[in-house]
Amino acid sequence: MLILYRGNGQLGNALKDHLNLVEREVIIHHRWDYRDKSEEKQKEIYKDFKEFVGIHNKKEICFISTANRDLNSYTYYKKEAEKYLIENCQKGYVVRLPLILGRGICSDFRDNLKKPFGKIELITMDESIEWILNIINNKERDKINEIHGEKISAKMIYNLIQFGKNGPK
Repeated sequence: MLILYRGNGQLGNALKDHLNLVEREVIIHHRWDYRDKSEEKQKEIYKDFKEFVGIHNKKEICFISTANRDLNSYTYYKKEAEKYLIENCQKGYVVRLPLILGRGICSDFRDNLKKPFGKIELITMDESIEWILNIINNKERDKINEIHGEKISAKMIYNLIQFGKNGPK
């Protein structure tokens, strides 16, 4: 049985429909604030993660991380958490996901909170769930499992979302 650690976001809600698809106990940790990338907030979350691993270090932990390569406090502390889990939990492993196509990126582009730049690697929620379950159920998985999505122009995604919002010009 899958156990979600503070799984209240989009991914956690999607995973709730699949909790009984795994016969053994696996804790999925994916609580991380991607919106507030401040050093202080990310350090606080990392500290909480270390405490979580300390309490559950004898259990199987699947840590949902990021495939994002941006240089910021969010990715730095996610990578530190990966390393900490691997070093301190024998049954721990990591699933690195690209950006999940969901409310975050869509509303940011819809509301012009972010400007498009470069390429974005995207995966759908359904694909994310499928990959996570496949990795959990694979007895010969790696300690770090990186999933790849579709690399798409950020401007193309932005324009599609604006088109959906405003219709053709």
